[in-house]
Amino acid sequence: MKSQNEDYDYYRALSYNLPKFCSNASWYPNATTFANLSMMGSQPRDIFINTNNTIYVTSQAANKILVWSEGNTIPIKNISGNISSPIGLFVTTAGEIYVDSDNSIGRIDKWTLNSTV
Repeated sequence: MKSQNEDYDYYRALSYNLPKFCSNASWYPNATTFANLSMMGSQPRDIFINTNNTIYVTSQAANKILVWSEGNTIPIKNISGNISSPIGLFVTTAGEIYVDSDNSIGRIDKWTLNSTV
C-alpha cells in the first residue's frame, strides 16, 4: 500500500521474516554500516531480509540490487543486468527475486539468486 507525503513516498509491506525475541533481548549499541551512498547510489528504495538474514537492497538510481549474506559488509551479489529503476522487491524461500521496476510498463521481473546477470 502506497502512501504519500509532501517530501517522499513510503510503502507499507508485510514481512515474512518474523524473528522471535526473548523478553530480555537487547540491541548492540554500536551499529555496523554495511552500505553507503558510494555503494548504493542516491536512491535506495527497498530492503528485504529473508529468513536466513540475507539482505537485499534495491537502488533505483544505480539500476541494481545488492545482496549481502549475514555478517558480511561486502555484497555477495550485484544484480544489474536488464534492471530499470527497481523500486520494490520480494524474495521467496527458494531464492527467487521478484522486482518491481518503476518504468511505467506494469511489469514484475523474476530473478533467481544463482543466475548469471
